[in-house]
Amino acid sequence: MAEFKATLENAGHPYLDTPRSKPKPRTTGWTVMSDRLIPLGFQEDLMEAYEEIVDKVKFVDHAGHMNRLKPDFLKKKLALYKARGLPTFPGGIPFEIAYLRGKVEEYFERLLELGFTGVEMSDDTLPSFTMEERSRMIKLGLSKGLQ
Repeated sequence: MAEFKATLENAGHPYLDTPRSKPKPRTTGWTVMSDRLIPLGFQEDLMEAYEEIVDKVKFVDHAGHMNRLKPDFLKKKLALYKARGLPTFPGGIPFEIAYLRGKVEEYFERLLELGFTGVEMSDDTLPSFTMEERSRMIKLGLSKGLQ
């Protein structure tokens, strides 16, 4: 497969001169793609078309699937993104469940076993965390090797 890098010259409408994203790796202006458990073949097609503009991949509605997904399937999906250098993380609801169950450390360890590179620590359905508690959880995630 030939590598395609979008430039003004090979764009569909080069005369429009639209603003471009900074080259990767970007520290700002990330594009986060939502993976709602798209099939593996479609995932490959999407990456072929959009890899250049995607910076991170978020697994949305992971809580609805976290106890139903086969680990091997999830590992395959994550490996496809890893092969393209794309960091991955689940949405925040599974973190909130782990927090409520007192299982945050085990949750972080399992994310790494599966192949995730990061974690979203939300408190959408929880009372807001204190800064000290949020800091403690962030430090724990970082100490495990998660972004």
